Amino acid sequence: MADRLRHANRAVIAALLLVAFQPVAALEVTLVQPANGDWTSQSEPIILRVERAAEDAGAKLAVFVGNDDLTPLFRATRTGELRLNPGFIQLPAGEQKLRVYLVRNASDWQQAAEFPIRVLHASGLEEATFESRLELTEKSQFADGASADAGEPARSNYNDFAGQAGITTRMRRGAFEMRSAWNLVGSSVRE
Repeated sequence: MADRLRHANRAVIAALLLVAFQPVAALEVTLVQPANGDWTSQSEPIILRVERAAEDAGAKLAVFVGNDDLTPLFRATRTGELRLNPGFIQLPAGEQKLRVYLVRNASDWQQAAEFPIRVLHASGLEEATFESRLELTEKSQFADGASADAGEPARSNYNDFAGQAGITTRMRRGAFEMRSAWNLVGSSVRE
């Protein structure tokens, strides 16, 4: 029994070693533009240099920016690069991850590279946020039913409105940051 167990353990270890040390296809991807995590505009191209092993020549590549599959928008150049010219689409502004996958078939996707990319907003800002809020309240009384000895109420029928609105902005580029807040309050009751 002990010999069978040792033999089974050796078989499992050998199988694991075979799987662990199978040669991985060589795919080298370099982000040429934008370089070194620099900020880029939404209209600047993204250029990837791709070098792949001969055994993966038939495999396809998939390129994602954030959660968006931009593969059909990349074009191969004669120099072995993949180039995305944003043209009619705009890259999502902010900090994103660009991921390149080697796709051998529908169930065999291997991530080959991941790069952080930083895309400026259309206004040229690294960060631009705009938040708005609106709050409306209404209070009304269309009839009252007080007894004669209770006296007349100050206001027997009324329909009052109140509201608050606000806008908050934040804009940043490099060390420069600007914030603003605008608030508006109103009421239909004059006291």
